[in-house]
Amino acid sequence: FLYFIVLLSMKWLIVSFLIRVLVLILGEVNDSPNGIRLLPVNYGDIDYEVYSDAAVFVSKGESPYNRQTYRYPPLLAQLLTMNTVFGKAAGKLLFVVVDILCGAVLMTISSTDKETKLINIFWLLNPIVINISTRGNADSLVLLPILLSLLSLRRDSLKGCLLSGCFLGVAVYMRLFPVIYAFNCVFFLIVSSTSWLNCMKKVVTHGLSVLATLSCLVGVGYCQYGDEFLWVAYGYHFGRIDHRHNLSSYFLPSYLGGHVVGGFLPQLLSVVVVSFVFRRTPEFAWFLSTMLFVTLNKVITVQYFNWYFALAPLALRYVTISTTVWVSVALFWVCALVNWLGWAYLLEFGGKSVFVPLWASSLLFLASNTVVVGVVIRSFDGKKKIE
Repeated sequence: FLYFIVLLSMKWLIVSFLIRVLVLILGEVNDSPNGIRLLPVNYGDIDYEVYSDAAVFVSKGESPYNRQTYRYPPLLAQLLTMNTVFGKAAGKLLFVVVDILCGAVLMTISSTDKETKLINIFWLLNPIVINISTRGNADSLVLLPILLSLLSLRRDSLKGCLLSGCFLGVAVYMRLFPVIYAFNCVFFLIVSSTSWLNCMKKVVTHGLSVLATLSCLVGVGYCQYGDEFLWVAYGYHFGRIDHRHNLSSYFLPSYLGGHVVGGFLPQLLSVVVVSFVFRRTPEFAWFLSTMLFVTLNKVITVQYFNWYFALAPLALRYVTISTTVWVSVALFWVCALVNWLGWAYLLEFGGKSVFVPLWASSLLFLASNTVVVGVVIRSFDGKKKIE
């Protein structure tokens, strides 16, 4: 606790926290019925309205799943019951605080100016990250245990394996996607062990701690809300189709024909391959696994970028790239995203029939992500000594 207090006194954490609070306040002013309209549309995330409504049901002793489209574990709604006491923006402030705690965890590994700059660029001062948390997205509650799991895994001890497994279990409970890190966990524990006995102890300890933590949390949710909890919080996401605000290259095929058969196979194959190839550097493997998983997903929204932004400062310590290449790749990625957002705006708010240009922009965004992954892999230096 004292260690985190010291970290929170660091200037970049304080500055990034104040920026988030300012943006949050401006967002509340914009969305208030009696406030000053700063934007042509509401700033707040529609998902936050869903969380808040579900929290109201929980505060009344009812099921959060009485709120249609609430498709998350009950713990999220239970946490946001604070909104009924402290006001509707309390949950957003919670997400901002956890956002900063993610930055604090990243700062614990920062030993050079380059690493501090990476943390600032990709997390603390990243406008996309700031936008997502202040609009009311809860993904920081998933990313914090992911980061803690990764750093615990690196401790190379049974206690580290136990803690890593527990944190990973919490992350999988909150969102399903962190299960992809299990592949690299196994590969890393095998190659980092001094003997087969030591290897088995680590793998079993990590695996059982994941299962035990996840089983306890899921068990509590099942006792409270039964089969509805399992289906709505988890089962629904396997067949989810999102036609409109979707950056995925599967956007138009899904819109025209429904389910894309076998769409998960490229994801599974790419995750397994990078988890094995970069098995000795879990930070790098987790980052690449996440970026490829998101890039090849059937549904992509901007909030998913946070999943790999949080891991980028840890992974890119192993990368040596010139400033010119960095800037070029970043501009390509940003331009592809802005291009997509322009067509999406015409579809969502302008009511224009721009499905084909929107899909073409999704393909361009896929290309930009592929370039980023390719450049990062080619610039990987596994011989770097990282403390």
